[in-house]
Amino acid sequence: MRSPVHTDPICMETPVMPERRSAGLRSRLADQAGEGVISTAIAVLIMALIGLSMWVAFKTVFDDASTKISDNVEQIGS
Repeated sequence: MRSPVHTDPICMETPVMPERRSAGLRSRLADQAGEGVISTAIAVLIMALIGLSMWVAFKTVFDDASTKISDNVEQIGS
């Protein structure tokens, strides 16, 4: 009697030795070594741009309000 033929793709994979698996893992980790630093730098730049735009908006609003208040005070005083 013959043994059953496996046609399942999982059974047909070639076995990988543990040392080959760890070498692949090391190379993948080495490829991603700077990813955290780069992502953090991008996040810091985005936050800086948001802060800058908020400061510009704040300054514009209060400069405009200051001008209007000064004009109203001058009108009341004259």
